[in-house]
Amino acid sequence: MTSSVFQDRIGAVHAWICGHLLAESQRIARFLDRRLVLLIASWAALVVLAGGFKILHLATVLRGPVTLSAIIALIVPYALIALAPVAGYALVVRCFTTGMIAAQPRLRLAQVGSWTSVSPAEARQRQDFGMSGLLVSLVAGLLLSMVLRLGEYMLAMPAIPRTAPSWALAMFDAMTFDLIYLSFLYSVCIAMALRAAPLFPRMLAYTWLCDVLMQVAIAQHIMQAGGLPGDVAAPMQAFLVANVKKVLISVVIWLPYLLISNRVNVTFRQRVRRGDALTA
Repeated sequence: MTSSVFQDRIGAVHAWICGHLLAESQRIARFLDRRLVLLIASWAALVVLAGGFKILHLATVLRGPVTLSAIIALIVPYALIALAPVAGYALVVRCFTTGMIAAQPRLRLAQVGSWTSVSPAEARQRQDFGMSGLLVSLVAGLLLSMVLRLGEYMLAMPAIPRTAPSWALAMFDAMTFDLIYLSFLYSVCIAMALRAAPLFPRMLAYTWLCDVLMQVAIAQHIMQAGGLPGDVAAPMQAFLVANVKKVLISVVIWLPYLLISNRVNVTFRQRVRRGDALTA
């Protein structure tokens, strides 16, 4: 009798914790959905502020007159960094309206498990449809990774004039393009997830692949420029290796979830485990 009461209490506590975590994840999902535009605007404002500070600092240490073309060359990279997630979000908003039922891709790449396709209406009636649970953690993690990458770039990469040595220009151009392109891709992934776009899992896999390949391309681009000082090469190598490790860790953690999660399959692939009954 005592054991039964104890098990009932454990079950009640477990149910309360799960319910609380689920409600909290749904609250975060609503916040991201309603405030994503504000978050992207904050990103742009932060880039403009930090980039402006770097350009002003560079102007104080440069010798000789600063031409208009040189100023424009310094401004353009930061402007593109600021606009990258804006462009990604705008593209997804234009292609996937909130509440729109998008067509499923003809070719299924996720073949793990036994699934049964359901109609879009049936998928949306299920309790495990939409942004909730671990899916919110994934999207929040993508947003956090964007912010961390921006912070790392702003702290490590000074504004560099076009008259700098070739190795410095190569490093600046490669790191700037990396931030622009991947900020665009990750913002697309976040917006697609919030709109339940069927191509979100594939887009995220593509982004991970681009992220890894980009680190390799950066290393090759800088090496081809030549002349990289040893005290710069070692930290740069460690930085690129750390970026690759972070992406691979994300893949190991989240790829199985994207393949076998009920929520992911219902939300993005409109299918349920074979034998599952429809729940309201």
